[in-house]
Amino acid sequence: MPLSERAQQLIPKARIISFADWPYQQAAIAIWQQADDQTRYLSDRDLDTISTIRGNDFGFRSLKKIQFRVF
Repeated sequence: MPLSERAQQLIPKARIISFADWPYQQAAIAIWQQADDQTRYLSDRDLDTISTIRGNDFGFRSLKKIQFRVF
């Protein structure tokens, strides 16, 4: 599903505040961190890699909504 125009406007402004308490392996967090540092959304390849790292219990593909906090 393509991103809405509004989502495309917000992504460069959104930042993850902290990864400190995330219950994921370091390799998965590194993917999020890289995307955050590059102010881009996760690609399908990123999502596939995170799903592989996490395993079947992750359920990331079923995520329907992401909330962004703009500063």
